[in-house]
Amino acid sequence: AGIRALNPDAKIVLLGYYNPVPLLPAWNNYFNRLNSFAKDLAAQEGLTYVPIPRAQAAADGHPTVSGHQYIANQILNALK
Repeated sequence: AGIRALNPDAKIVLLGYYNPVPLLPAWNNYFNRLNSFAKDLAAQEGLTYVPIPRAQAAADGHPTVSGHQYIANQILNALK
């Protein structure tokens, strides 16, 4: 609401979640539900939802360099 008050034309982006442990089926279900909620919330609030399902993660669960590049490209494409 604060951003919209300052700039009603601002494009607000809601970034989805990537699954840092894709080999665990329980986590796949959790992240699918979480992203579904985020997508619905974005639609409800008039935000741009940006999915990042294929971000590569390192063994520690954080995005790799190419994972960060993928995320950045997804955001840039949504802003065009």
